[in-house]
Amino acid sequence: MTPLFYPAHDPRAEPPEYRCVHARLVVKENRPCAICGVTNAAIARGRVKNPWRASQIETHHAVIEWALMDAVDLRRFNALVVRPRRGLARVCARSFTRAQMRAWIDHHEDNLLVLCDVHHRHAPSAFTPSRRPSGTRSHGSTRERDGD
Repeated sequence: MTPLFYPAHDPRAEPPEYRCVHARLVVKENRPCAICGVTNAAIARGRVKNPWRASQIETHHAVIEWALMDAVDLRRFNALVVRPRRGLARVCARSFTRAQMRAWIDHHEDNLLVLCDVHHRHAPSAFTPSRRPSGTRSHGSTRERDGD
């Protein structure tokens, strides 16, 4: 596996703006994990509709990873992220400044994907069958995919 490159950056601290958006998406709106559909409310109630045994709902920086923020070229960001969203998102009506870009990357809901902890940070595979719900198969072998 090729290692990922992350430029030098300070440790992540969750600013109040991020905490507010995260709480709105995860608690108030109870948005489901984009992969398995489990919600914060389902986890709080126990194992109901939680086949992967997730323990919490998280938000993932999806379009641009937070750790890459300082490596992003502002002109390319405006061309590839902001311009295509014009007319769809009021915040994208004009090109961003560097400060606006940093804020968008850090805590705008268009850059946050709701995921359970299993699908955000764990790596279920053929080698971790205990994390796989019953009745599902890993994507490990051609035999399983072909039904042989």
